[in-house]
Amino acid sequence: PQLFLGYSTRGNFEPAPDWFPTGDIFNLENGRYLHQARERELIDSGGRKIAPCLIEMAFAEMPELEDSLAFSIELGGVERPGLIYVRQKSCVLSQAELAQAVESQAKKALSVELRPFWWQEVEAIPRLANGKPDRKKAKNQWADRGQLPQGHTSSS
Repeated sequence: PQLFLGYSTRGNFEPAPDWFPTGDIFNLENGRYLHQARERELIDSGGRKIAPCLIEMAFAEMPELEDSLAFSIELGGVERPGLIYVRQKSCVLSQAELAQAVESQAKKALSVELRPFWWQEVEAIPRLANGKPDRKKAKNQWADRGQLPQGHTSSS
């Protein structure tokens, strides 16, 4: 119901005295501003800006997954969405079966542009000291620049 000083009704940040731009991106839905992403977290896939939360929301519906994290990887000079995920302790699927379930969910819940180019099961999502997901660490750890991560599964 309240707009922070410095944000305009056009959705652009207009600096106010003693305020710093945050790079936060909001959408106006049903008369309320909903936080979508930070500009530096967006995946720029062929000129299309993708908020990682859109990808993560599709996988939050899977009872087999405890958590997931989407981030960008660079392949051949183009950013692509990637995904790491943590299985629920109660999940009895094999690693291959779970990867197939992730692929099936991607095809069911996401448009082609939003589907992760690769995904990988991990033990835990890296986190910052404040508990937020650490996309930079995930990108550095699992998405070597210019090549697919070891053990990847492509969605194409």
